Amino acid sequence: APTHPYPASIEDVQNVFKTVYAEEIAARSLDGTPDSINTKPEFIIMADGSGASMAMALLMDLADRYKSTIRNVYLFSPWLDVSKDARVFAAKKSNDPLITGEAVRRASELYTYLDNRNLRGVSPLKAEITQLKDLPPVYIQCGENELMADDAVEFYGKLKEAGNKAELDMWPGMVHLFQMADDCLEESYQAVEKIAKSFYSEV
Repeated sequence: APTHPYPASIEDVQNVFKTVYAEEIAARSLDGTPDSINTKPEFIIMADGSGASMAMALLMDLADRYKSTIRNVYLFSPWLDVSKDARVFAAKKSNDPLITGEAVRRASELYTYLDNRNLRGVSPLKAEITQLKDLPPVYIQCGENELMADDAVEFYGKLKEAGNKAELDMWPGMVHLFQMADDCLEESYQAVEKIAKSFYSEV
């Protein structure tokens, strides 16, 4: 985008995922050991900001045989709703100094056409509960002062309502993509470490 607007991005992500999957299956067959041949590949999907909508679009459209290989999904400060009536555009005031509703609007206009912005592939918060069923575990980490914090709370509720395993990790006083400051902000370092510990505790 903007040269190749949505859905080009999702098609690219799907093609990449399926290619990596096929290469992993081929590598396992060449290995020849029973453990390699008889076990599925495992994938972790991580996405931040606007990439979160792409990650969720990928998940909702993947066939079950691909979806079953995704062990966890991590969304950092996700953009979940850029639809025409998104609350991010109606907000009069925000405690987040890093991003504004106008910046999100401009980005969404570059990403796709206005009529597409209500689609679940662009605004996952618009997905029906039935479209969110049978997803891998989703971990959402964001700051309390983020412009889109309320969207994260609502999306977490929809994931749970759909019967998925989900966790919302809201950090007090933090702003959009605060995790990027882990070299100078203690809370950012702790947030990144928390993700790492949750990952290794499941291995």
